[in-house]
Amino acid sequence: MMGKAPGQPAAPQPSSNLFSFLRSPFRKPEPRVEDVPRVSLSGLRHGESAAVKATAAALKDHGFAWLEFEKPSRGDVAMGGTDDSLWKTNESLAEIGDFLEKFPNCGSPHAMEGHFSAAHKDGLRVVTGSCLKADMEKVPRNIQEKLARLALDMDEAQRDVIRALAPALHFSTGEDIGEYLDIPLLCPEHGSLRQYGLLDVVRYRMGVESPPEVVSPHVDPGLLILSLPCAVPGLELQDAVGEWRAAPAGHGVLWAGRAAETLHLKGGVHRVVASPAPRLSAWHEMCTRSQLCPPMLQVLEENSLELKLGDAKGTAEVLRLLQANEDHLNVSLVERRGVPVGKSGAVIQDMYVPWRLSPGAPLGVPGPSARSAMPPVQHAGVPVGKRGLSLNAMPQRPSKPPALPLPDGTVEIVQPPVAHALQDQWRKLGRANMWYSFNVGPVHFISINTETDFPGAEETKTGDGHFSWLKAGHFGADGRDSRRRQAYL
Repeated sequence: MMGKAPGQPAAPQPSSNLFSFLRSPFRKPEPRVEDVPRVSLSGLRHGESAAVKATAAALKDHGFAWLEFEKPSRGDVAMGGTDDSLWKTNESLAEIGDFLEKFPNCGSPHAMEGHFSAAHKDGLRVVTGSCLKADMEKVPRNIQEKLARLALDMDEAQRDVIRALAPALHFSTGEDIGEYLDIPLLCPEHGSLRQYGLLDVVRYRMGVESPPEVVSPHVDPGLLILSLPCAVPGLELQDAVGEWRAAPAGHGVLWAGRAAETLHLKGGVHRVVASPAPRLSAWHEMCTRSQLCPPMLQVLEENSLELKLGDAKGTAEVLRLLQANEDHLNVSLVERRGVPVGKSGAVIQDMYVPWRLSPGAPLGVPGPSARSAMPPVQHAGVPVGKRGLSLNAMPQRPSKPPALPLPDGTVEIVQPPVAHALQDQWRKLGRANMWYSFNVGPVHFISINTETDFPGAEETKTGDGHFSWLKAGHFGADGRDSRRRQAYL
């Protein structure tokens, strides 16, 4: 065999990889994920192009973006002064933190509103907007005033942010997103439908007894969550490559919730780890109307519905178990220790048709604001008002039931045994709907269609449906005709 002459380059050898052509210079390179950007909150609220573009990209890739809370460079009266007020929250938060430090373990256990206490933390929870309470029990008046102002400022900031991001998310306005996902803070008030968000100010006590993860990794059920800067580290978010990241000093965070995944954003996975000193944190969640909080509990009660978790039935019993998880006490659900009660998805069971065709095929139909068949969030250390519920709508009945059984630890919305399947909860609460009634063999179906020809109309007689061969009708937003509808069906 001939050897190569000295200095002569070796002849190219045929590649043993038959697919080496895929690595040709003409192959499209993998998209590069940019690092988490630092975005000016003021610029984002004003709709500045660079800020909007960077934030939208970060929410799609990582699920979060860092926020700079620099002093606004302009006196824009369109913001009503809220931009500047939000920048100056440190003094108010310090006073709220002093109150929580002075009265540790003195709040109502796991209260979903007002002063609460749980394992490793104390805090103040506020339902904002039109649901803001005028008086909080055992909370000084000056603290209540600061909370009310902070709630107003955070509501406005979140509205500004979603208004700026709407075009990048392929919507004309923030209100359109609100209607699509049933976000109460973004929807016009109508009848019993009110505008609100959720504000939490929490002091994590920290100490030698604190677990390494005070709050385990989870995704919030809402649309967007805006967290104010915190002097003490502890909050961490998981980026696009799975690394845990802490916010740069002096920066806040904007992250996406489960509802935002419908808009092709990445849910922001976050946790709270132990820190050497107590940590005061404040955040605002643009929640869904179906999210577990005081207004949602009222809806459950008014419509004869209850919660179910595994073998536990009844809202009070389910809340008790979820509170045990938040307090790191439930050894059977280790992965959910410390996670607030309101931080999990829920499914609707035995409430709408089509009925389950077999015990192993749960209904689990997703509503527009929260996908009811989604797996439960991994929990450990999260607050009581953060657990998502998919009660708010049934856009269309599915072509077939989901094949997979419910994952362990999933919260369900069910009818109590005494409730009949054709009670008032057939309607989408506060909205006018079209219903159809028909049979397929031995199975009786009732379909609810959120598209209606006559919004707000009272129930009509048979024959006003889109198909002449279907029994059909409308029922009004106030549900006054529910007994007539039940008798007819």
